[in-house]
Amino acid sequence: MSSLPIRVCVLVCSYEGSDSELKEHEGELVQTPQHYFTETDSKDVVFTLEFIKKSTAYRQIRQLVKSGAFDVFYNQCDGAIDEDKAGVDVVQALESFNVPFTGAISKYYELSKPEMKRMAHYCAINTAPYAVLESGDDVRKLCAALRFPLIIKHISGYSSVGMDKSCKVHTVDALEERVARFIEQYQIALVEEFIPGDEATILVCADATQPGGIRVFPPVMVQFPAGEDFKHFQLKWETYEGMNWRFVSEDDPALPDMICIAKTSFLHMSGGRGIRPCGYSH
Repeated sequence: MSSLPIRVCVLVCSYEGSDSELKEHEGELVQTPQHYFTETDSKDVVFTLEFIKKSTAYRQIRQLVKSGAFDVFYNQCDGAIDEDKAGVDVVQALESFNVPFTGAISKYYELSKPEMKRMAHYCAINTAPYAVLESGDDVRKLCAALRFPLIIKHISGYSSVGMDKSCKVHTVDALEERVARFIEQYQIALVEEFIPGDEATILVCADATQPGGIRVFPPVMVQFPAGEDFKHFQLKWETYEGMNWRFVSEDDPALPDMICIAKTSFLHMSGGRGIRPCGYSH
């Protein structure tokens, strides 16, 4: 007697009526793990795609849960707190109904960069020196201890939102001008020392079959196109074909450090649950 297939509800952000900066680039994408399954797999797993709006997230999740039509929810809603697309509200709704779902729990959904830096410090993980700036702050005074070049980032955003090539600055005057524009748009700016060199990305997820319940996937290293040395919004979303990726060699002396940092950060910044990409520069 064959078993019934697992019924997976795939939750993705609806961009209907949204002014998100990502709408132009991924608003038409159909994001579902079903792309990686064959028709033969349908006897084992069945996918249903649902587009979730931020304004109706709780009601939509309640309807889906109460329908009894799904065994697990594959959550891809990734809106930031200050975006008009579904995000942590979806996670909170799923938690309130105590149903199985993938991804981060609400506690770890959107830690700010300063929060993650503090956690990293307590775990003996080095991060770039930084300052947090708001309207009216003395930029020169608060950034006096930082060494140029500096880079200006969103305090908790993702996908390089708000960052363009001008966010890397080499002088105090350029810093003041770019920080002022950044704060005008996002109210808060994070200023870090820019770390030149290789940049790796490491994907980590919870996996009960692995030691410590954590799986670390092979790290990948990015090679930037000529004239680029960091992933700003335009490079990440518009001219990304110029970036080349390769797996970090097994004999790379930095590999053990990458894996250790990935495991530690996942445990403390995600609670050892869900999935998280980790960045590494050296």
